Amino acid sequence: MKRITTLLTFVLFFGLGNVWGNNLGNLADPSNAGIIETNSTPSSFEICEGNDLVDDNDSSVIFTLSEYTTNSGEVGFILADALGNIEDYKIGASADFDFTGLTSGTYTIYSIWYNESRPTFPNSLNVYITRDNPSIPKFKNDTLGNMIAINSNDEVGEVTVTINSIPTYIEGTKECSADLTTYSVTITTNANNVSSDNGSVTDNNDGTFTISNIPSGMDDQLTITNTTTSCSRVEIITAPSCSCPIIDAPTSSNESVSMCEGEAFPTLSVTVGTDLEVDWYDVSIGGTLLVINSTSFTPTAAGTYYAEAIDRSSSCVSTTRTAIELSVNPLPEVTIGGGGSICSGESIDVTFSGTAGATVTYNDGTSDETIMLNGSGEASIGVNNESTYTLIGIDDGTCSQDILGSVDVTVNPLPIATIGGGGSICSGESIDVTFSGTAGATVTYNDGTSDETIMLNGSGEASISVSNENTYTLVSIDDGICNQDILGSVDVVVNPSPTVTIGGGGSICLGESIEVTFSGTAEATVTYNDGTSDETIMLNGSGEA
Repeated sequence: MKRITTLLTFVLFFGLGNVWGNNLGNLADPSNAGIIETNSTPSSFEICEGNDLVDDNDSSVIFTLSEYTTNSGEVGFILADALGNIEDYKIGASADFDFTGLTSGTYTIYSIWYNESRPTFPNSLNVYITRDNPSIPKFKNDTLGNMIAINSNDEVGEVTVTINSIPTYIEGTKECSADLTTYSVTITTNANNVSSDNGSVTDNNDGTFTISNIPSGMDDQLTITNTTTSCSRVEIITAPSCSCPIIDAPTSSNESVSMCEGEAFPTLSVTVGTDLEVDWYDVSIGGTLLVINSTSFTPTAAGTYYAEAIDRSSSCVSTTRTAIELSVNPLPEVTIGGGGSICSGESIDVTFSGTAGATVTYNDGTSDETIMLNGSGEASIGVNNESTYTLIGIDDGTCSQDILGSVDVTVNPLPIATIGGGGSICSGESIDVTFSGTAGATVTYNDGTSDETIMLNGSGEASISVSNENTYTLVSIDDGICNQDILGSVDVVVNPSPTVTIGGGGSICLGESIEVTFSGTAEATVTYNDGTSDETIMLNGSGEA
């Protein structure tokens, strides 16, 4: 605002001329109108649009007329624009004009005289003279009551006030810096100077200015000045929100990942939006930074790991972290047991003990077979053939492993024995009952009275000599490992000895004969000696011969 310090004085001179009529004739003496005078004799001033003329105390300037004469008339002021259109008027020898509502342009303040015999100023019938040739009135009212200009000749009784426009201002889009610590804005103005309270100003030399490095969250005040007119305006830039935008958490195809004990640890991976990076942590909030700027992470232990999206330029992070749980499943276990030695025809259990519900693969000596462990982790098979039963692997549906272990099943043959010998003997004689079979085995037999035992020798042989008549029956055989009941028997028959007596004979004469008789067991054969040789004779059915 241009400060006006000079006292403005309007001096109007009035004569004793005639009062005019409606035809504009017989106008009053122009000296009746005052002359605007000041100590500096100003003829023009400049102010800025929206401002008023003020003195050093910021009070409005009062316009005062002097050296005027009122003779059947009145003096006053008219404020007109460059086209002569009346903007304001004041009655009397002093006036206070308000310029704050006027737009930019050039305005003139005129001192006037008018005939007071007419209706109150202004009206449709009055004509007003100014300090120029009164035969050419400058202003009059039209029939509608509007004050209009007749001409705009310059004269002594006037002051020009130029109202300069305030600089234009258009605020552009406010942009936050990449790190969100400052913001900037570009404005468009016809001013040639811009100052900022909090930012740095750059003149782009194209009618725009860029204000940058304004601290985030802080409003900025701009002073926009046309240094030619000294007109300026103050604008407040309201700080935009430079808070972190919502950043989506990383996405993962798996919320949980499992592995088997002893395997290589898997790589966990996530995806994020463009221009975002991923940091990995050990907890959902805060915690230890495990890996920086990687969409993948390979842990070294079971646990839950958290992926956080981050805009590195602004340090803004996702509101939540994506959790991926890694579990390490123990390997299923199994042991094999049972087996051992059995006798032919017997069976024995091969047992499996380990992880409940797991499937065990084993080999029975011929082919691979499977068996499932029950809820207690147990399973068994009954076997009766000789073989080695070997563990191959175990699988619980999640993890599996090859596994070692075996048991042997030995099938021992049953010991055998046969009985032989025996037969018929004569009373007083003896005969062998024989046993043949598994060497070293113990044979139990019955001799008709009680059970007896005998051990077969290294050749699998044994015998007993008997002289009494009986049936000898096999009961069982036991080789110390296996045994079995066994059948077989032999009879021993003791026959009575035949008897014979010899009789007859006696003394005979030469040439005579005599009988020698034999009497004994019927049909037995008697062997005798006739003194020369052994001879035989059979007793008849009556035991005679």
